Amino acid sequence: MLTLKQALSDQKDIEQLCQQKFSISREIYHPNNNYGFAYLLKEYAKYPQEEPIYATLPHGVYMFDRVIAKGELEQDLPAHLNFPPFTTALWKKTAKNRKVIPFASPIHYALKLFRPEVAEHERKGTLFLPTHSTMAINISLDKEQIIEELKNLPEEFHPVTICVHWQDVQKGLHLFFQSKGFNVVSAGHLNDDNYMFRWLHLTSQFKLVAHSGMGSAMFYSIAAGIPFYLTEEEASLEVSPNFQQFHKKIPIHSKSATKRIDNLKNMFGKPLAQITKDQKEIVNYCTSADLLVPPQSLHQQFKKLKTMTQQ
Repeated sequence: MLTLKQALSDQKDIEQLCQQKFSISREIYHPNNNYGFAYLLKEYAKYPQEEPIYATLPHGVYMFDRVIAKGELEQDLPAHLNFPPFTTALWKKTAKNRKVIPFASPIHYALKLFRPEVAEHERKGTLFLPTHSTMAINISLDKEQIIEELKNLPEEFHPVTICVHWQDVQKGLHLFFQSKGFNVVSAGHLNDDNYMFRWLHLTSQFKLVAHSGMGSAMFYSIAAGIPFYLTEEEASLEVSPNFQQFHKKIPIHSKSATKRIDNLKNMFGKPLAQITKDQKEIVNYCTSADLLVPPQSLHQQFKKLKTMTQQ
């Protein structure tokens, strides 16, 4: 398992760290490998890495509840391992040829494998994650304004380190923050098996994780026991017109989903030194923390999924 020493050593050349990697996990639905999820799930379950998981798996904590990611829906696999719970009904209604299995987010399995090497009282400062680009989405962020906001954080949350996503490293965003005097790190490439463990090692050094948009980092940091702050300065997204992400051209959020997002913005809109009970409860709900199972149970579940393909 990746150590803190290795995670920090990897930061000596983040441009190299963010180059294409090839997972040892073999997947029919390749995005199961994103952020090392398939790898860490198999490690936890003691399941062969060369054996694919015969199901699709979300690679983030989705807040939309009226559409399904097209790539996940169109896969010819017998099942979908689903979270958050408010998306289950839509999956069952839409993907009638698939078994929809409520499932705990991989972050909870990662945390079972992860061994933190930094004690809570040793944590210092803030790790800021700019909302990241993708192959189909360009991010626009008022960088000068976000720097000003970060500088104005309470003294207990200084110094600030910037964690740049691999695609934005490839676009040179890290160079901007370095030119402003910030220490810049990265968790590595999307297909790096150690991505989530490197991310956990990086975040474990800080008192606060901050982010400029509603993303999975909010849920992962709270699950890992690190307070989270959603900055006032939000990123805007420009989606490529050639990118068809969802199976229907309808609003992606219901009224209840919009209300949930507004509640999350209010809940995480201030930098706090401690995680609140409400924050923990909503994160546990959205990541289906109660569905975490022991290694042998997950191993058996993966074997059953394989059997389903042979029926």
